[in-house]
Amino acid sequence: MNRKISVEKRRLWINILISSILFTSSIFMGFTSDFSAISIIEGLVELSRFLTAFPPPILAVLIFLNNFIKSLLVILLGFLIGIPPIVFLIFNGLILGAVARYGFASIGFTGTLASILPHGIIELPSVLVASALGLNVGWEAWIGVLGKESRVKTVVVRSLKIFFKVITPLLAVAAFIEVFITPIIYGFIAYG
Repeated sequence: MNRKISVEKRRLWINILISSILFTSSIFMGFTSDFSAISIIEGLVELSRFLTAFPPPILAVLIFLNNFIKSLLVILLGFLIGIPPIVFLIFNGLILGAVARYGFASIGFTGTLASILPHGIIELPSVLVASALGLNVGWEAWIGVLGKESRVKTVVVRSLKIFFKVITPLLAVAAFIEVFITPIIYGFIAYG
């Protein structure tokens, strides 16, 4: 039993590394390519205008729920042999890269970091771990597809425990920081 858990933990660390590499590579691609970044930025600006109409406490809840639902689905849909977590990482990395490129051009390097890092330092690792958990589920599903003994249900249950005990509170903290702290830090850096 302990051997199975240690194999699962090692696989989780490997999948965190894989998730990090996929996400970082996608950020780089989003930053360096012109894959209709303008339309993505315009869509994000419209979404931002819509969301900022909400009072800050409701906005924090909406941001939390968005990240909570996406992270949960990445884990649960991992049973589709890991494809949804991979697509999720690549798509979000491309968007973050495009946002960074636009931010560097419009508000500068420091302003861009100030608008992403305060909450991103918690949110991004949480999403990477959720994606790694989804890849763990996908690995077990793949083992089952190959006709070998799969422990996909056990891995899903363990992944959900980690999700609710660790990732969910971190996503709540990140949403709070994004709404209440990040604007202050950005304002301080941008406007002195």
